[in-house]
Amino acid sequence: MPSHDVFVSYAHVDNETLLEEQTGWISIFQRALQKRLGQLLGRQAAVWWDRKRLSGNHHFDETIATACEHATVMVSVVTPRYLKSDYCRHEVDHFAASRGLKVGDRSRLFMCVKTPVERGDLFPQMEGKLGYEFFQQEEAGGRFREYEIYDPALKPLFMATLEDLAQDVGRLVGQLGSDRSSSAPEIAPATSQPVVRTSKAPEPPTSEGADAAPRQSVLVATTAGDIKAVREGIVRELSARDHVALPSVAWSEEADAFETELSQAIDGVCLSVHMLGDKYGVTPEDGEASYPVLQLEQVKRMAAQRAETEPLARILWIAPEATGANGRQQRLLEELRGDPTLGPLDELLEGSEEELKDRILSKLRALDELRRQREERARQAVERDAHLLAPGGLSQPVLAVKKVYVISADAEGDDVEEVERALGSHGFDVISSLELQEEETESEREALHQRWLGECDGCLIYHGQSKVSWVRAQIDDVRKALGHRREGPMGGHVVYVAPPVEGLKKRYRVHFPKLEGQREPVQDLEPFVALLRTPSDPEADSIAG
Repeated sequence: MPSHDVFVSYAHVDNETLLEEQTGWISIFQRALQKRLGQLLGRQAAVWWDRKRLSGNHHFDETIATACEHATVMVSVVTPRYLKSDYCRHEVDHFAASRGLKVGDRSRLFMCVKTPVERGDLFPQMEGKLGYEFFQQEEAGGRFREYEIYDPALKPLFMATLEDLAQDVGRLVGQLGSDRSSSAPEIAPATSQPVVRTSKAPEPPTSEGADAAPRQSVLVATTAGDIKAVREGIVRELSARDHVALPSVAWSEEADAFETELSQAIDGVCLSVHMLGDKYGVTPEDGEASYPVLQLEQVKRMAAQRAETEPLARILWIAPEATGANGRQQRLLEELRGDPTLGPLDELLEGSEEELKDRILSKLRALDELRRQREERARQAVERDAHLLAPGGLSQPVLAVKKVYVISADAEGDDVEEVERALGSHGFDVISSLELQEEETESEREALHQRWLGECDGCLIYHGQSKVSWVRAQIDDVRKALGHRREGPMGGHVVYVAPPVEGLKKRYRVHFPKLEGQREPVQDLEPFVALLRTPSDPEADSIAG
């Protein structure tokens, strides 16, 4: 038998029907997936499944093993029974061992959740891959409704979710090409004998290309019902690229238990994504705020605590034209749009869903580069210190000098000098935009300005007597540079509002880190200085406060 495009892994009981005149759920799922894949691929799709499914804990047989080894991808239909089946576990284990789960930044294993399951029951290979939910969670009572083809209200949801799955599977199969060689072995009739292998299974394929993105954990915060589909799309995109999307199942209904679960989920997460629309969302028992709001608040606190050691970035997305269906949601959206406390790693977006997906993937690449840079700086610091403290070396280690680019209006020359002096006192190499005046032409000044934005470790926009419109123009310039830097992510960027902070300087709002000067620049700039420090710096300060 030729190789297969898809191996469908499922539990026998999940194909049983409640009414005799109906067709089993798995049978309908397999047939629909095969037909739609064929349309997408432009040829007949080979979707293999065991029609004479053996009982849950039967011996893993030769037929299944061979089918696993010659399938391009596996689609697991996850249910409580599936996760209790040793047979199904063997299928996933064997597929992972013989085919490998990762190809570049994509996963060969597609998770379709027919019935809600507990997070702790998932197979290890399934962590973070619950991207296709074939059920609808009700906002109250903890009840759910599975997508049934026989229910007119749920049939469109079944077909829409199947379409998402078919397109993602078709894209990967088309990219890899199923090895449909005529030399592929025929699969013998099903037997009850256990599999015995006398030769070593093929090595799992390695990631394709040196630029393959690493596996990263992302908290995709649960949302209100009006934008659930957006969240599901984000989870599918991350799962397909082999990232871990959390939470993989619904939160606890009790407020205290939910808080504990959230703290555990955030541990090890590098990015959280929060999506808000017109609805406020469900509130846990004994809680006052909704799940979306509680996640926002707790992640913000943890991001501040981890700023010095392990950065936790946040992307806050507001659905286009969302205004809030009630007073609470309206106030929440207004507060987020004018929040002056957004951190250096936070972003507030109001674009399309595709723009949100692109920004998440871009952010993950930037965070990985930031991690690499910190590890490299730490390694270099250790090597440098060992060399300098060796016999004949210096008595004290010398830290690498970081560059801070200070942007100010030409008329601020005397006032900005104190800020530059304060940064210099912390050991930074300060580059001033005032130096651009020495260049003869505008094109030369612009080229040097872009070069400094691309090379600096930190950037400070000085807002003294300049107009707010000038400040906004500089912020736009920095944002553009952040997306095109060749030297990796910038360590930190901020608008420093010099005292007195009053009038328009006090009232204007931008989605950009801002420090309002209250004391002397040396004290005012402490949070910014702390942000630029790395874990290898012995004088690293706390960013908190």
